Amino acid sequence: MRVRRLRLPVVPLLGGLLLALLAQGGTLWQGRAPAQAQTQSGAQILSPSPTGMLPGPTVTFTWSTVSSNTYYLIVGKTQGTNFYGSYGPLSTTSQTVTGLPSTGATVWVRLESLVYSQYVVYDYQYVSWDGVLQVSGVSPATGTPSGAARLR
Repeated sequence: MRVRRLRLPVVPLLGGLLLALLAQGGTLWQGRAPAQAQTQSGAQILSPSPTGMLPGPTVTFTWSTVSSNTYYLIVGKTQGTNFYGSYGPLSTTSQTVTGLPSTGATVWVRLESLVYSQYVVYDYQYVSWDGVLQVSGVSPATGTPSGAARLR
């Protein structure tokens, strides 16, 4: 197994508490070698599905619970940024976010959860709602299948 040495910045968090975190695939790694590494599982987004399109410009994100109930939800245009909002500390497992784009643009959502005094970070990439309302059924006037309508 190949081990890379990384130099991590010290990031000020929570009113002066200094933490250096390395989040890899949603798992927080501690220690100097893989044999010494401990992993902690953090909260993960349950809905909307991370593999799908966001349902509209207002979305309620829900996530799983972890042993400690402190969460941060950060929503932005690029990974780790908060252009659309930063929420926390939260003690609930859901948050409604408004003002999301309706252009089919990429939206990044970061969920941070406090687990055993360490923050575990998961990043999710979504596609924003593109303004197209999918309509299924048959037109009563023509008897033909209906399609999609663009809302603007």
